[in-house]
Order: sequence, then C-alpha cells, then structure tokens
Amino acid sequence: LTEGVLAEIEGALSHHELIKVKVPTDDREEKSLIMEAIIRETQAQKLQVIGHVLIMYRQSEEKKIDIPRA
Repeated sequence: LTEGVLAEIEGALSHHELIKVKVPTDDREEKSLIMEAIIRETQAQKLQVIGHVLIMYRQSEEKKIDIPRA
C-alpha cells in the first residue's frame, strides 16, 4: 500500500463516493490489514468485503449518494 495508491483511492472517493478496491493477496491476515489501513487512511466506511474486493463509501461535499441506515 503506497502513497500513490492511497492518493488514487482518495481521488476516486472524492469523485465517486462509492468505490471498489481489489486487494490482490492470498494471505487473509495481510488482506485484512491492508483493507483496514485503507479505511483508516481515507476515513471512509467499509460497506462490504467480497473475496478480494473492498467496497467503501465516503460522502463528498456534493452529497451524490444517500446510504440508508439499517
């Protein structure tokens, strides 16, 4: 997880609010640590993990998407 990757994730979140990030590793512990680091660094919400894909959301200033609370 490099600064460049985090910058791309930040840009995508700012523009789209809801994104998917693929974490290509077979080590479950490493995958979990990387996903948690992404969530922590971007201050986004983890919505779901499906296999190697992290689905995350962070509201932008334009508030494009409304996520219903369960």
